Amino acid sequence: MIEPNYSCGACPLCREGNWNLCAERVAVGIDIDGCFAEVVRVPLRCCWPVPDGVSDEAAVITEPLAVVVRAVQRAVPRPGESAAVVGGGALGLLALQVLRARGARVLVVGRTSRRFALADALGAERTHRVSDGPLGAVAREFSRREGVDLVIETAGTAEAVEHAIDLVRPGGRVVLTGLPHEPTTLSFFSIVRREITILGSMIYQREFGDALELLRCGAVKTDRLVSPRFRLEHLAEALLAHRDATAVKIVVAPRP
Repeated sequence: MIEPNYSCGACPLCREGNWNLCAERVAVGIDIDGCFAEVVRVPLRCCWPVPDGVSDEAAVITEPLAVVVRAVQRAVPRPGESAAVVGGGALGLLALQVLRARGARVLVVGRTSRRFALADALGAERTHRVSDGPLGAVAREFSRREGVDLVIETAGTAEAVEHAIDLVRPGGRVVLTGLPHEPTTLSFFSIVRREITILGSMIYQREFGDALELLRCGAVKTDRLVSPRFRLEHLAEALLAHRDATAVKIVVAPRP
């Protein structure tokens, strides 16, 4: 499995262990050719052996899973706490499973109910569509207190950030993984008054090993998140399938 982000290794951020924040970080497939190229070269430190028993289809989930493993760890969930995941895409469905593995009760919130049945199957105790009622009331009912203990935001929109703030209780934690491209309007009075902790979480540092272990032990299920394979020569069809709103993750492989 390839870790598709690597840093310079020499700047102060890298030397102190914050290589994911390196200003010279290289993203494979963005800054250099990705895996649709005939040859891809990455540093040895980016290559991880896939554990026995983990299929190729499961292994391709390692990278986004490492993203949410870091986000969940930054939230420091404790067994029995209530949590909300904002967003029902691949990251949200993975965050749901990682939170469940950490012993949290999970509410999944999304703009549509398209993937709520899948979220239920993966361990969500409750799902809620944003348009179906005030989020604060739903969070209080679910948590049986002033709101959920922690929120993992995975949708990457300004609206999702506001939803996360609406869901969390006073003294709670919010971890943002998305990168909104539009301005975000927040009520800082509410954030300060309620002493909400807001953390950003950028890709990963040392979480690839943890992600692979979650796949190996079966704590994270991928069979319903990954499509059937597309052969590399059918790449155009795969890209079209990726645009389908029902798709979660599309797999392109060089062999059947």
